[in-house]
Amino acid sequence: MTTKIWINLIILCLPTAASSLSGPAEVKSAVGETVHVSCRYHQFNRDKVKIWCRGYHWYFCTVIIRSDQPKHLTSDVQILDDKNLGLFTVSMKGATAEDSGWYWCAIERASRTLTFRLRLTVSEWLVSRLKTETTKQYNETSTSPTTLTTPRSTPCMTQTTGLISATSNSTSVTVSLDQDDLVWKVWRVLRWMLFLFLCLFLVLFSIRCHR
Repeated sequence: MTTKIWINLIILCLPTAASSLSGPAEVKSAVGETVHVSCRYHQFNRDKVKIWCRGYHWYFCTVIIRSDQPKHLTSDVQILDDKNLGLFTVSMKGATAEDSGWYWCAIERASRTLTFRLRLTVSEWLVSRLKTETTKQYNETSTSPTTLTTPRSTPCMTQTTGLISATSNSTSVTVSLDQDDLVWKVWRVLRWMLFLFLCLFLVLFSIRCHR
């Protein structure tokens, strides 16, 4: 009886492992750079079609690229699927501020499409900040190449301060997006609770039947 119970548990847990799809919750990039987003999947889905989709809700998002379509159709966006590592990477060349938004990594299956949502932020201030700090560092080095000065804030520290300041300026936008995301997070928790309850019910039912 114990062996049958363990077999039932293994059968129930296998779909859970095969349904795993993970990636970064948020990706930030500067305007003009190439954005790379990697999503990891189970080896069970190595031969399935990988999808990159844009939109807040999965059922209403716009498919940008699929791994089964010719590469020349979307030269600015590419999918590289490493089946040995169980990792597919989406590359977006020449990112613009308009590319900011919600995106989905997805795997197309016959039973249920696996999805993972993330947020992409492409900012122009990252480019201007890097140019400003590079110019400042060059000017300080050229004017006093051999002069010893007292410790002061370095360009890295100044850049970090700028990052914190820019983050605080965009707090209101982030908070509103997080509030909209609350429903999705609650649904994910409830979904796993229902799954665990179903597993427990089947195990108890199996034990009762074998008494």
